[in-house]
Amino acid sequence: MENIDFNDIQFSDILIGSIQPSDIYAVTLTMRSISQSVPRAQELKERYRTLKETYSKLEEENRKLVGDTSGLVESNRKIMANTQVLMEKNVRMRRTLRRLKIVSCATLSSERQTREVGKVIRMHRMMGQLVVSPCRSHCQR
Repeated sequence: MENIDFNDIQFSDILIGSIQPSDIYAVTLTMRSISQSVPRAQELKERYRTLKETYSKLEEENRKLVGDTSGLVESNRKIMANTQVLMEKNVRMRRTLRRLKIVSCATLSSERQTREVGKVIRMHRMMGQLVVSPCRSHCQR
């Protein structure tokens, strides 16, 4: 297609056939498409800029979070140590409860029952668990 200055087109040019109506229609469609695309392109540029800013902020936040993991590791170590201590106390408490169950069993001899009660009371006091006085059966012995 040759270069056509559409400002210089006369109706007579169309009538004599030097310019085909299909060319004008194609150019009109192209111009319309361009005029619709320009605002859309501006909108997309703005969205791209916003997304780029958001990405930068998220990247910075991620960098900070990754840098803060050393504190989390130390905190996790402390939690694991505390968990270990609690597990050890739990084992001791279960042992104490087992002894208490043995003590409350009527089949034990009187001497052994007295000895076991003494152990249980001492263990409770040692662990600071004896908030209330032991039950009557323990106090009577």
